[in-house]
Amino acid sequence: MQAFIEACQSGPAQARLQSTLTAIVSNPALHARFLNSLARLEYVGVRKMLKARRSEELDLEGLQHILEESVHATRLKKFARTVAPPGVCVDTFRAEHTLAGDEAESYFQTVDGAGEEALGQADSEASYALTSAAIEIRARAFYPAYQAVLQAAGSRVSVASILTDEEAHLSQMRDRLQADLPDWQQQLERVMQVEARAFAALLDSFDAAVARAG
Repeated sequence: MQAFIEACQSGPAQARLQSTLTAIVSNPALHARFLNSLARLEYVGVRKMLKARRSEELDLEGLQHILEESVHATRLKKFARTVAPPGVCVDTFRAEHTLAGDEAESYFQTVDGAGEEALGQADSEASYALTSAAIEIRARAFYPAYQAVLQAAGSRVSVASILTDEEAHLSQMRDRLQADLPDWQQQLERVMQVEARAFAALLDSFDAAVARAG
């Protein structure tokens, strides 16, 4: 998994990420809506897991994963409300309450679709693991960059605990893939190629939103 993480960290989108995040964090209205978009992504992940996981396959680890992603969504939503200036509403996940929220959800749907295409929709358990691994790999590149920008700005927001959880989730997905999918590395590579393009498109949407606000 480390090779996939390093590929994300050295990719062209990652080089853009700091400037995008710095511009967002410096504007409380944008930052609040951005945090709400991250909360929406976490919620979409929970929704995907609930649909994909079969009850006869769901163990304590799986339930814990669902719980922790729900906690992430809640925590990020609370942060959004904390930093939102007067007049900025982040009560729901509607487009006007998020920053490129529809595009953020489209990013997740695109990655999930790549996982389903790689393995077939009938194999929902393996597809869940493959999609989750791809999302967690991106999280391992994204959240440290975001945390660094938050600290540099002296923000009250911290995503350090979320990153710790995501590290554990990625380890769990690695173990599942190694046990259940002999060619998991090749399959994950295909999904990550799609993910990289989708993440670059999402950054474009964030940058466009920042430009409109400026």
